Amino acid sequence: MKMKKKILAAVLAVIASAAILSGCSKSEETDEAVTTTVMEPSADTSDVTSDETEETTAAETEATESETSVTETASLTDEQKANIEAFFGSVAFEYDTAIAENVESFSAMAEKDADKTVPYAESQTKALVDSLYSSDSYSITLKNDNTFTVTAAKGDKLKIAVCTGDIAAAMIFGGNEVYSYSPMDMNGYKITLNDEDMEDYTKEGLLETAILTPNDENSEVKVFDIEANGKKYTYELFDSFAYIFDEGGAAKALCDGTDLFYMEVLTEDVPDDTFAQLEGYDIMDYDELLKLMEDATEQTETSGEETAAEETSAAEE
Repeated sequence: MKMKKKILAAVLAVIASAAILSGCSKSEETDEAVTTTVMEPSADTSDVTSDETEETTAAETEATESETSVTETASLTDEQKANIEAFFGSVAFEYDTAIAENVESFSAMAEKDADKTVPYAESQTKALVDSLYSSDSYSITLKNDNTFTVTAAKGDKLKIAVCTGDIAAAMIFGGNEVYSYSPMDMNGYKITLNDEDMEDYTKEGLLETAILTPNDENSEVKVFDIEANGKKYTYELFDSFAYIFDEGGAAKALCDGTDLFYMEVLTEDVPDDTFAQLEGYDIMDYDELLKLMEDATEQTETSGEETAAEETSAAEE
């Protein structure tokens, strides 16, 4: 569930960025989205803590999002459904399905006695996190039967791609040049950001959306030795998530407490074509559009000034 919320947050971030950067955001919709409802405590709810209230609100919000998703899926055209299916299928890597078939549920693993317990600092998860933050480049792909995310960085190139249910989006950065894609309708836009705007998009910032880490650096990690399809794996369990590593220490899966995602992580030799522009999309160049609008505005102002000058001259005569 925790990773699902991160994925949804990533989707919303891409969509919100697209709206803001293209100048198409609507203030009324934004106001509605950020409105906070204050609930008056009744006799039955006066003892409820703020954390419990937040959890309840989050659950209600998630239920609403789920209902909306079902409605939106039903309203998609066959072409849009095919576009999303093709986008989902465009992300593929080798993974061992036996992991999901043989590993017990997160809740069941949490009830078991661990083979051993280690400090977070000595865990394979910590080694993974450190390698990602210290690397000059990375690519992280998470995927299961209905969701995927790709988060990658290399030099001044960044990428985030998300597909879950009927929602799909991608953004690719090449320095200050940004391409945003909507796979459902096979369209998108290109825009160039200034350096100040680019401060919101960093290698470290994207990484925070792609992985789960414990809140407490002093956490103890429950470690299990498991086997799937004749292969040995290490299962590192935290309070609300778990990572699964193969014998070589490579991360192979992430469980967010509810869903399991197969995982591919690269910190070296990230292919340049990871950041290649997506093909077959109808791209609007906002740089050209903004330039045309600026030219038109300037021409209108110049014409207005000339007209005013002519009228003044005529009046003086």
